Amino acid sequence: MALVTQSTVPAWKLPFNWLTLDRLLVGLFFAAVFGVGATLNFQSDSWWQLRSGQLIWQSGQIWKTDPFSWTARGAYWPNHEWLTQVLYYGLYRLAGLGGVVLFSAGVITLTWGLLYRLCSGIPRLSRMLLLLLGVPTHIIVWSVRPHLLTLLLMALLLVLMRHRPLHGLIPPLFLVWANLHGGVGMGGLALVVMALAAWIRSRSDWLRFTVITGLSAAATLVNPLGLGLWRFSLGMLNHPQTTYIQEWMSPRLDWPASYPFFALAGAWLVLLVVRRRHVVTLIRQGKDPWLLGILMLGSVYLVLGLTAIRHTALFTIAALPLMAQLGGAFLPSLSITHGWRRGAIYAVLGFVVFELGIIQVVSTVHTLPERCRPLSPAALARIADCPGPLYNSYDLGGPMIWFAPQRPVFVDSRNDPYPLPFLYESVMVEQSGRYQDLFERYEVKCAVVQPQRALATTLAHDPAWQELYRDDQAAVFSWQRP
Repeated sequence: MALVTQSTVPAWKLPFNWLTLDRLLVGLFFAAVFGVGATLNFQSDSWWQLRSGQLIWQSGQIWKTDPFSWTARGAYWPNHEWLTQVLYYGLYRLAGLGGVVLFSAGVITLTWGLLYRLCSGIPRLSRMLLLLLGVPTHIIVWSVRPHLLTLLLMALLLVLMRHRPLHGLIPPLFLVWANLHGGVGMGGLALVVMALAAWIRSRSDWLRFTVITGLSAAATLVNPLGLGLWRFSLGMLNHPQTTYIQEWMSPRLDWPASYPFFALAGAWLVLLVVRRRHVVTLIRQGKDPWLLGILMLGSVYLVLGLTAIRHTALFTIAALPLMAQLGGAFLPSLSITHGWRRGAIYAVLGFVVFELGIIQVVSTVHTLPERCRPLSPAALARIADCPGPLYNSYDLGGPMIWFAPQRPVFVDSRNDPYPLPFLYESVMVEQSGRYQDLFERYEVKCAVVQPQRALATTLAHDPAWQELYRDDQAAVFSWQRP
């Protein structure tokens, strides 16, 4: 006769038994990620994306020609982010700028939640330590912009590719991705690499991945740009017209923002060397192409990361799951369990920390409109009164599109509508202060310049120009000679 036992632990104690210290610390890790995400600021790109979303919302059409500048009005504009722009503007209408920021913080947190899942097979705290190594490589690209969605969808794609029953969801994912952000091409690259890994490792899986890749490619054509999206995505692998922008610069040893990437890449390479026999064994014996696929994908994204720091975040997404697979023997096996009394203490501690986090988030969102406003009301008033064609600094173009929509901009960070020589000349004028040729050609009579640029200093000392306004973010000048 079998002996039947029944738990003597009261039902009210069970949640506290579940809440172990390792679970609490992992939860606090994700709370911290969300808290950092909630402090994001708007970049120049964020403002013209909001205005574009408003324009699409109000007109009911997706604009593919420039509606914002006076120097390139009507030029072709591959607006590959239109769906994100509509989403951002919808969130703005619903919950203001704070709602857009909290949404972005949620996207960041969900991305790392998916990476936590991809690093399964090792204890919770070991996974958290591994993620802590990767988070600094993403912070440099954290801002209110559609690129965050590409990072999220890349992590989701790896989850779907890892589980065979979920493969059917990949083409619909690419349909949505193709309208959210041009980074969908990086996802297509991941599919091609995985199909190649399947061809090397398991011919039966090769046909499956080939079909999925073909269907996903067809799904990406359902977008306003058609095949033009493919050309744009391929162009993102090498973006010469934006090499003066920080995120398109190559990581360098004299640039501290590059250090987290170098640290993670070094750890990844060392782990491959130390565990090379284990890697070879897994690849030879296993029929699943997953391990070989993420090894190849990590190698591809490592090369891309060396060309532009923008791509280093993609390397992190591919590298961490492989490091979890291979580094289990080296990571400390941290798993902490205690009884219900300790669980109750952890619950109180977690609640206090959670409440402090909520207060921080509320405070951040409450002060956001003042904290991130790039153009003061006084500056905007001077811009509105300024006569004649207007010149603006590159980084002020996006804020002007949102805050001063009545004044078409000279240039802004969309880049694509503007000819490459024009972009370079505009940037060089700001950096050198030699404005005469450019201003004369475009008959500029008013200038809105970042005060720390050489151009602002030159105009301030030029008797032909009068300084109308200056603060820490913008200086407004007017031409005085007839």
